[in-house]
Amino acid sequence: MKKGEISQFMIAEHGKILTLLSAFKKKANTKNAGDSFYKLKEKQKRHMTAEEKAILILHQEGKQFSEIVTILKQHEELRNLTNHIEDYVEKNLDHYDETLKKLLELMKEHINLENSKFYPKLDKELDDKQKKMIMETFRTFIIGNIGV
Repeated sequence: MKKGEISQFMIAEHGKILTLLSAFKKKANTKNAGDSFYKLKEKQKRHMTAEEKAILILHQEGKQFSEIVTILKQHEELRNLTNHIEDYVEKNLDHYDETLKKLLELMKEHINLENSKFYPKLDKELDDKQKKMIMETFRTFIIGNIGV
């Protein structure tokens, strides 16, 4: 297993999410917001599911990382914000700028935590077998979705 493979893969995935988030932000409050929103939502859903499955594997392997509780709380908050925005998008309502701002801020905070602390810890502290299980989980849930 290549050194830093988990970090490299997930940092690239975070870049894709940020690209989708930026595309949605540009179209927010327009009638075309739905397409970009649902691409973002699907990508985010697959990404967080992959991370949560990986966290379960870590738990089963007896690995505990201090960041996990924060990551899971942030996932729940990201889901709530996304669902709130979805209500606006589905009803063709605008003026959800404050919720979108919260989503952007939390997403950046979340990505920074994972990129700077969590993934490097996984790369450093897991053995090759554990890294392989994590990468297989990430690939299973992430690869093959939106081609961004």
